Amino acid sequence: MGGSILAAGCLSGGDGSNGGNVTGTARDSNSLGGTTINMLEYAAAQAAATQEVLPQFEEETGISVNIETAPYSDLISKQFTSLKGSSGSYDVIDVDVPYWPTFVSNDWIQPLNDVIADSGFKTNDFLQRVWTDTVVWGSPDNYLNLDAKNIMGIPYQPNVLTLYYRKDLYEEAGLNAPETLSQYEEAAQTLTNPKEDIYGMAMMAKQHESLFVEWKSMYYAQGGRFFEGENVESAPFGISESWNPVFDGEGGVDSLKYYNSLIDAPYTPKGVTSWDWTNVTRNFIQGRLATAQAFSSTARVANDPESSQIVGKVGYAPYPGSKVSGQLLRRPHYGTWSLAIPKNSKKKRAAWEFIKWLSQTDVQIERAKYGAQPSRQSAYDHLTQAENDVFPTSPEFFEALYEGLTQYGIGRPKIKGYFEWSSIMQKWLTRSVTQNVDEQTALEKAAEETRTLLEEQGY
Repeated sequence: MGGSILAAGCLSGGDGSNGGNVTGTARDSNSLGGTTINMLEYAAAQAAATQEVLPQFEEETGISVNIETAPYSDLISKQFTSLKGSSGSYDVIDVDVPYWPTFVSNDWIQPLNDVIADSGFKTNDFLQRVWTDTVVWGSPDNYLNLDAKNIMGIPYQPNVLTLYYRKDLYEEAGLNAPETLSQYEEAAQTLTNPKEDIYGMAMMAKQHESLFVEWKSMYYAQGGRFFEGENVESAPFGISESWNPVFDGEGGVDSLKYYNSLIDAPYTPKGVTSWDWTNVTRNFIQGRLATAQAFSSTARVANDPESSQIVGKVGYAPYPGSKVSGQLLRRPHYGTWSLAIPKNSKKKRAAWEFIKWLSQTDVQIERAKYGAQPSRQSAYDHLTQAENDVFPTSPEFFEALYEGLTQYGIGRPKIKGYFEWSSIMQKWLTRSVTQNVDEQTALEKAAEETRTLLEEQGY
């Protein structure tokens, strides 16, 4: 990697062998040899991919990287503990979208605007829908003042709910991948064969984030929104001026009734109220499902001969939508992990060199071989070409992923305390799904608790 010049004062902090603070002379990455930085990364596909390419970075720059991985709940706990201190444990962290409002409001993250400008780092090649919705924020006193255009991180693992289907079964039945939820139901009914233990669709209806985002994908596709005036038309998504919940209205109630009807349908396996996205993937790769909705890691697992019974038989399509006023609305759930530098890091310059290197097109393409999803247009231009497969049917997968990310995906509402709110929604959705609480009552109770939570958060 060519050296990049960082202007004085942009990212101050001691950098290993150089000692002291970087406040005077601009230096390139070659002067950082011997520095060791610490990274905290989610223990998932992105971490495995980073480990695979790390030796090349260390050889090129002389910078060593200690990567600590953690499952989701532990990851968040470790991040909060480290970010709150005057001296943090990590120089690079892996930020999930829902935590940006809290991190920005607490002034825990180093803005990257100056270092991006001074190092010549190009941002126009990133998927702009993802970039705008993920890493552009306001200031600590008003995190939603997006006119401030503070760039807080670099997107590196985008994801969107995608439809996976058995091409062999669909072709045999003369069916195309469904574009609408009603077509999805029709295909599921046609392809269900209980004698062969094959079902047309599945639900991830366990009390879990999977339940919430699956219903969200259907509800939004039916023209719904969670909050009054919430922007669902273009990025950035999930912003409301009033934050008044409206999901307990007629549209939300009808959508939840529809969701419950799918759980009870004969083309859905029994027991899906105990399934999350992991269970859906497991049953799909075992050949029990003709169609499944899942996130990106499923594509590789489904084409791994050591774990899958359907290698080479998988097709991909954007998650289905609904016809609303004559328009097809596809609004699947999506989100993006981003790389960020804590303000309390003492090695910000070396941290930036690592983030910048991981963000190169050729590195993103290499990481895709090991389960990562690119965030650059140029990487998708390469990976969607038939001759550039990184696993069986991967060009088709990256094409569907790209379409979902750039045209259809809708992110979470940008509120502080998102996961407290998600827990409220999961609780009341579950009571409707499994405890016979009627849909109207469940959503009214959820809306009431949502208002209380948002008042406590200062909205």
